[in-house]
Amino acid sequence: MIYQIDSHEEGIKALSFSQESLRFIDIRASQCRIWEPAVLIRKDFDGESNSEVSQPLSVSSKRSYVIETSSSPEIVTICCHMDGKTVFCGMRDGKIQCYRTADGGNDGILYSHVTNISIVALAVVSSDDIKLISADEAGRLIIKKISNEQGHWLACETIADIRFNESTASLLVNPILGRVLVVGQTI
Repeated sequence: MIYQIDSHEEGIKALSFSQESLRFIDIRASQCRIWEPAVLIRKDFDGESNSEVSQPLSVSSKRSYVIETSSSPEIVTICCHMDGKTVFCGMRDGKIQCYRTADGGNDGILYSHVTNISIVALAVVSSDDIKLISADEAGRLIIKKISNEQGHWLACETIADIRFNESTASLLVNPILGRVLVVGQTI
């Protein structure tokens, strides 16, 4: 175990590591928390032995942000952009929103599935360009090309819009080969 979260609040619904593995994000009810525990930052000894245990670096305390407003819909799934500066959230109301990890600010809605159909899985893929993959509980999978224009995220082009006969349980992506494995509820 590298880190333990002790909480008397609602249980964690989803957990995601940032692409650089220096942060992790958890979802509890309508809250999204970004954690930067020092235990995730490690420095190897300068010696030549590869068998020695790495030592943690000392880091200054970082503030954890809570993304929540009384009017915001519930976050049900989450994934991080590769640079660690943006978190993409799938909402219970069918919207895909993005937030800044630096201050928890909402950068807006990228796109939506059908209203009030919950997003159940998200994945981001970056090869030549950035693609965001979202799946909803009605069995719809959307792949969108997205871009960051002057600090504002935009959904540029729909690459695919596919309907399955069942809800998606999870997505697994291989960014090198450009493949997506879609896992259904009954598989």
